[in-house]
Amino acid sequence: MRIVNGFAGVLLGLAAGSFTTASDATAADAIRIGTLAPLDGEFASFGLESMRGVELAFRKWTWKAGGHDIEWIKASSGESPETAVAAARKLVEEDKVDFIVGPMTAMAGLALRDYARTVPNITFLNGSSAHPDQTLRDPAVNYYRFNMDSAQWMGGLGKYAFEEKGYKTIATVAEDYQFGWAQVRGFLFDYCRAGGKLVASYWAPPGTENAGFAEIARQIPKDVDAVFVPMGGWAARVFLTEYETAGSPAPMVAGTITMQPLLYKTRGDREKYLVGTPSSGPVAMEFDKPEWVAFEKQYLDVFPNGYLSPTLFAYDYYVNTAALLTALDKTGGDLSDGHNAIRAALDTLVLETPTGTVRLDGNRQAIGNVLISELYKGDSRKPYRKYFKTVSGVDQALNADRDAYLKLGPLNKDVSFCDSVKQP
Repeated sequence: MRIVNGFAGVLLGLAAGSFTTASDATAADAIRIGTLAPLDGEFASFGLESMRGVELAFRKWTWKAGGHDIEWIKASSGESPETAVAAARKLVEEDKVDFIVGPMTAMAGLALRDYARTVPNITFLNGSSAHPDQTLRDPAVNYYRFNMDSAQWMGGLGKYAFEEKGYKTIATVAEDYQFGWAQVRGFLFDYCRAGGKLVASYWAPPGTENAGFAEIARQIPKDVDAVFVPMGGWAARVFLTEYETAGSPAPMVAGTITMQPLLYKTRGDREKYLVGTPSSGPVAMEFDKPEWVAFEKQYLDVFPNGYLSPTLFAYDYYVNTAALLTALDKTGGDLSDGHNAIRAALDTLVLETPTGTVRLDGNRQAIGNVLISELYKGDSRKPYRKYFKTVSGVDQALNADRDAYLKLGPLNKDVSFCDSVKQP
């Protein structure tokens, strides 16, 4: 096993103080796997978390696959589609990798899919990039995604909000860019099919400050049953503050990245308001499946300075890397004929992951499980996200008619479909 870092010429493990160091020798027949994630700039902490997931997979396979040693070449994708493609090109042309795992961000994923078409002898496994159209429309034959997209993460949450929580009407508040569009589309498609009614949708440009969110908060109808908020970090906190200030806020349904500890680890009225808030995604704290418990323990043992539980970045990179290593094992690492044997193995792979079974559709896109959780508070505990339910086998059309889902068009912020998708 050998680890090479193409970022600033420094082994990431030495910089982070957690990763395995490299050996001096590399087997002549080692399989070279390049990984892409942002290792500098605004998203560097998430890039580091992504690499943790890759390492967990390599450790599980003891740094070998298909009878070959693994050589791991890391590269920073930067913060733009252009820098991601430049990094991938270097991995292919200079580092001579056999496979690429990545990228992390949505627009980089679209760009890397298009670049993959120009290097047909390289096989790409996604990282955590989750733009729906990356595979839903015009997929690349050598690009595989074993993680669900950001609309799929909503699979089952809308129905849960309507049937289990009793929210018959809803308003949505999201940031006006592709992630917000995808989460709103996925949630509303599921919610409206179940019989829910959309009252209003509000879009905040990225970077909206207090005054902008205050104006949105004042416009939300007072009689709406709930408000769906798929925002994270600073935006979620600012909106919630302004919504509370506006008076009598409706209960919240949260997106995948909304329920972060800084939002709910508070006392008083904020805590009371948020307890019971449902959300969904590919991972959930307090998930009691034995395979997840073991995965979480390994993560915490190997990376004591990481997060309290593996994030979706670590998990998605782990799953995609595990899929590649499984296919290499099944084929004895056969790289001949443009990876034909390995791609055939990936096409038909049924992968057992820490959260359940994942398989691919005809576009090489994951069909997997969505975990629904709620913010919960026991008698003597601070609030925490408690796992409530698994929605199994969610496909990219949210288990609806695929042609009907495709008629929604390429990803956009239009929500006029709500009434038309309601089930009789």
